[in-house]
Amino acid sequence: DQTTREKGMRLAAQLALAKGVTTVHALEGASWFGEENALFLWKNAASLPLRVVLYYQTTAVEQVLKLGLPRIGGCLLVDGSFGSRTAALSEPFADDPSTSGRLYFPDEELESFVVRAHRAGLQVALHCIGDRAIAQALRAYARALREYPRSDHRHRIEHCGVLDAHLIERIRRLEVIPVPQQPFISQLGDGFVRVL
Repeated sequence: DQTTREKGMRLAAQLALAKGVTTVHALEGASWFGEENALFLWKNAASLPLRVVLYYQTTAVEQVLKLGLPRIGGCLLVDGSFGSRTAALSEPFADDPSTSGRLYFPDEELESFVVRAHRAGLQVALHCIGDRAIAQALRAYARALREYPRSDHRHRIEHCGVLDAHLIERIRRLEVIPVPQQPFISQLGDGFVRVL
């Protein structure tokens, strides 16, 4: 409810400030987090004692533009996770050779979304853990940049977990921002590393 959201938002802000954090990136929305949370934060972020960078997790470009937000996506799932064996890898999982994960978007659907968002001037962020997902996201970013060249686009790949030298070079060349979360390894330990 509204009161619980308000208390949670203020508590999170105080905990961040206590650790010296003055800016947080909030990846909100999507069916699993609820649209109401993104809208609540959008309406109330200015009242917090820190800066909130909101990523609305949706493919609804027009909705994000109506809100006046400069970015879209966040943990917009291009693939899944290591734990569920749904991270899209180019080779099967070492501990489950029956799968190499999965991509959640057909190429054309992802590319169409990225091109629309990019053309509208939005910064795009996509969740990609496996190398196959990272490659798919990079193809979408490359198409958008080819069709509508723009410097300092600051498109991101959240997690950016499994890479090779070729993908690293493509990220550099396209000037995409990788956003790895190293605590995954320290917090999940062998459960995370075992599947690599």
